[in-house]
Amino acid sequence: MPEFASPEAQELWKHAEQLKSEGRREEALQTLARLREREPQNPAVPNRMGVTLVELGRRSEAEDHFCAAVGCDPHYAPAITNVGNIRYEEGRYQEAVAKYNEALAVDPSYANAHNNLAAALRRLGQYGAAVRSLKRAHALQRGGWDRQSRAEARETFRKVRGKWGCLIAAVIVLVVIVYALTR
Repeated sequence: MPEFASPEAQELWKHAEQLKSEGRREEALQTLARLREREPQNPAVPNRMGVTLVELGRRSEAEDHFCAAVGCDPHYAPAITNVGNIRYEEGRYQEAVAKYNEALAVDPSYANAHNNLAAALRRLGQYGAAVRSLKRAHALQRGGWDRQSRAEARETFRKVRGKWGCLIAAVIVLVVIVYALTR
């Protein structure tokens, strides 16, 4: 949970999260708007509003909120990454890569940016760089790979196998497995 100036602000955040978990996203947005009035310089709030708007299918509004979060803190990697996610969903993969790299420039340890960078690089056919980015994401994630990361890794390896053949793909898979087991 992000840091807030007051216990009341923390309660608003928790309430918004509860509403989201119940599928009551519009109400969560209203709660987050009240929280934003209390904490106008906290980048986590407009970023969460943007995430909620994406879940509601309102991407252009979401992007405005992600940009507002970056305006609060130009070094807030989650919001920069979310702008990249919008570009990715629009099929603008090169622009997404630029945003993910921008997020990593301000926070090289942000695993989500590495993971999303790998997905965009894969779409651009840059399989070697995608695998390196996935490895870095994995190294940064505490509990190992989540379901989405594993699915993206499988897809990347499938494409590598199709492009370079089974032997190279098998070597890459073996290297990743050895790496994961020796961590």
